[in-house]
Amino acid sequence: MKYLWSVPESYREDLALVRAVDEDHADRFWLELAGRTVGDCAPQRFAKPVTVRADATLFEAAVLMARQHSPLVAVVDDMGLLVGAITLERLITGLAVFGPEE
Repeated sequence: MKYLWSVPESYREDLALVRAVDEDHADRFWLELAGRTVGDCAPQRFAKPVTVRADATLFEAAVLMARQHSPLVAVVDDMGLLVGAITLERLITGLAVFGPEE
C-alpha cells in the first residue's frame, strides 16, 4: 500500500494520537518504513511548485509561503527558469539578521 506520506493520515490530522504513541511503538513504526522508497511516499499527482520571482521582497516570499502552506519556494528569473530556492528557515533567519532596514 502506498502512502501519500510516510506518516498515516490519522496521525497527521490529530496530534493527540502522536503524543499517545510511546517510544517502543514509534520505533516499530519506523521499522515498518524500512523498505519504502521516496516514490512510495511522494504524492501521486504533481502539484505546481510554489515560485517567486528573484526580484520579490522577503515579505512577498513569506506571504506566499503562508498562503500555500509551503516551507520551500522556488526562485525563478524573468523567463521562469529556476535560479534558486528559499526555505522558511532561511527566510526567517534573513529577516532576523538583516531586519526591515537592510
